[in-house]
Amino acid sequence: MKIRDIMTRAIHMVRATQTLQEAARIMREQDVGMLPVLNGSDVVGILTDRDIVLNAVANGLNPQRTSISDAMSRNVITVHETDTLDTAAHLMKNHRIRRLIVIDKEKHPIGVISLGDLATRAGAPELTERIVEVVSEDRSQLHH
Repeated sequence: MKIRDIMTRAIHMVRATQTLQEAARIMREQDVGMLPVLNGSDVVGILTDRDIVLNAVANGLNPQRTSISDAMSRNVITVHETDTLDTAAHLMKNHRIRRLIVIDKEKHPIGVISLGDLATRAGAPELTERIVEVVSEDRSQLHH
């Protein structure tokens, strides 16, 4: 099974120059916790609800004036739509992340594959369980 077979295609994206308040509104309206961040058509980051809280709010930054680029995670892990689910699972496990941006052959973002997608659509509960264990380990043990 390929990633394109189970990925979520309806993704909302933001620009690095938009404010955190704009991003938070989009997250609320679309009921999502992560937005790919674009510069032109290139993915330059990922903004999660957790990024907004830890990188902006906790530091006293004003979400109405703070740009997404000031809070986003810049280490973007992508996977190609024709890659296998094993590839996605391997990347999630090794990078301890729950979501991957799916790109097409031109490297444009076309979707997201999440741990939830693997669990509910791939029919691989044992694989999902192993990934969840690794991703959920105490992050304070990670070396940055």
